[in-house]
Amino acid sequence: LACLTLSLLRFLSAEKLQSPAIVFVIGGPGSGKATQSALLAEKYNLHHVGIGELLRDESTKGNAKAKAIRDIMLKGALVPSGYVLDLLVENMATKQEIKGFIISGFPRELCQAKEFERVVSAPLIYAHNGR
Repeated sequence: LACLTLSLLRFLSAEKLQSPAIVFVIGGPGSGKATQSALLAEKYNLHHVGIGELLRDESTKGNAKAKAIRDIMLKGALVPSGYVLDLLVENMATKQEIKGFIISGFPRELCQAKEFERVVSAPLIYAHNGR
């Protein structure tokens, strides 16, 4: 993650940043995505969005979407991109005057990345936290 830290420093210290920075941190299960993202978010004053946490929180609500997400997760399957992107965009839209976002665990598939770019914007950095 050293190159990620240098890249973030370069981009976030620039006063010309017109819109919030968006950084995706991807990696396999247990690779430390959420842990490293939380540390970087704190260091650079960014908002951390963990997709796993977002899905778990949503699955506890008492609506039809929550039940569908809960059922999918209990089967060990991937939650469909539409649900994930909707939750992510809703979360990001509620944050005001944010310097940027570190999003861990997203995208899981190329189609999710392309849809995010179409709906929101292209991320500043893709960082892989592989082992």
